[in-house]
Amino acid sequence: MEIEFLKKVLMCNADYWVVAKRNSYRDFAKWKQGKDSIMLVSFPGIAVNLKYDEITLKHIEDLYKVRLDFNIFLNEDYPPFQFGQSLYDIYDGFPLENTPVKKFLIAALQLGSNTLYEYEKLKKEILLK
Repeated sequence: MEIEFLKKVLMCNADYWVVAKRNSYRDFAKWKQGKDSIMLVSFPGIAVNLKYDEITLKHIEDLYKVRLDFNIFLNEDYPPFQFGQSLYDIYDGFPLENTPVKKFLIAALQLGSNTLYEYEKLKKEILLK
């Protein structure tokens, strides 16, 4: 969990975010890093549009407890709305403010990239059209 990312979520008022989730697995006695999962998520029922100085530990704790059941994996072939997703392994993301979400989602599913940067680039391309 990245505190700076959580603060970014609390300071924004976007309904949808594209986030990167770390995937680790155990290979015999060693932990290894797998490819990131890229998800389109919504953060339901949280305080938003806070100023940096207004964010308290309680806001961070409340956000950390949020279940991300409104999710769509963009680079994995999973059915949408996987239960049990949380912020625990999410380390970065960006909001989809002023972006046509349906148009972005269709393009993002076709992209299928494993890097958050490629989706951010796609968002900029859609906004320029």
